[in-house]
Amino acid sequence: MVFLQTNGNLIKVIRSRNKNVSSKTSTYLLISGDLNISWGLGSGWEPFGKTGTVTKSENNVVFTIDHKPALDFYKEILGENAKPTLELPISIHDPNGEYKFLRTSAENYNPEDGSITYLGSIPEESKVQITMVNREFILSGVTSALNKALKRYPSNETPSLVFMFFLVQVEERY
Repeated sequence: MVFLQTNGNLIKVIRSRNKNVSSKTSTYLLISGDLNISWGLGSGWEPFGKTGTVTKSENNVVFTIDHKPALDFYKEILGENAKPTLELPISIHDPNGEYKFLRTSAENYNPEDGSITYLGSIPEESKVQITMVNREFILSGVTSALNKALKRYPSNETPSLVFMFFLVQVEERY
């Protein structure tokens, strides 16, 4: 199953079976009986550059990082013409530096005050870093997710079935 998304809006869900592709079907799976379930979450996005602290935000709008306009955070790391995009989400960490989640911007920023609107809330005092992705990072994310799932699984059991779901974002270019 592939979810196609452009500018933050879902445009189509595509499912395939054998060589047949359709966007007009439903996918479901029914499992019954006694189950042991665990899960793991990984990402192919890896932080790079300096870590900043969100010093002013309201819901999904970040006004300042390290007491400077949020847009300047991107410019300091990526250069003067840098801007937040879907391809450059930021990772959000707790105060101890543990990774929590990603937030991305659909290039929605205000050059006047340097604020950035993300597709989800970012609390003040969150530690943030810009991220990037490549093949090795994706494989590392899969390995990390699998290890987390195994760690949560009952230690005296051996899994007999594993489901893995990959979410992919495709940008439509004109």
